[in-house]
Amino acid sequence: MRTRLKTPIKIYIKAFLSFLTGLFVEDCESCDFEIELAGNEQLRPASSERKQKCKLDGIQRTSVRLHLLRKKLLFSFIIIFSAIIASVLCVSFWDKCVLKNMLVPNRLFAILSILSFSWATLGRLGWEGQSFPGNTVFEDLDKLIFKSLYWFGAFFGILAVASYASQVG
Repeated sequence: MRTRLKTPIKIYIKAFLSFLTGLFVEDCESCDFEIELAGNEQLRPASSERKQKCKLDGIQRTSVRLHLLRKKLLFSFIIIFSAIIASVLCVSFWDKCVLKNMLVPNRLFAILSILSFSWATLGRLGWEGQSFPGNTVFEDLDKLIFKSLYWFGAFFGILAVASYASQVG
């Protein structure tokens, strides 16, 4: 069972900004240390030196997790995007107007839906930066990105269907 402090929304915003720009990494590291301190009964009464060593180890692990999450999501995006480009190129051999036809709203929404769902699914497959409890800031950010990509996948899927229905009917 996961014991956890309630993480403020500002940490999620800072984690996302850390993911994109590298800013606020220290705040994410501090949050991870507070989570560790709250859940680790042996660490709480430990000496200041032991806590400081644990905090320094945590800083390194948090930086590694950030790097691994970036790498995982970028790699999965490249795989999915390359599949979309390859399929567009294959179809363009049969239909010379494929690019113009792909910009039709229902087709564009369908492509964005496929991109969102497949990126979320491939990006969600395990990554080396996961901790046993699974409660670090960047693991939480990974879960938020996964849910957001699925939300966008459903959103664009419905837009594709609605756009197609308005063209037909």
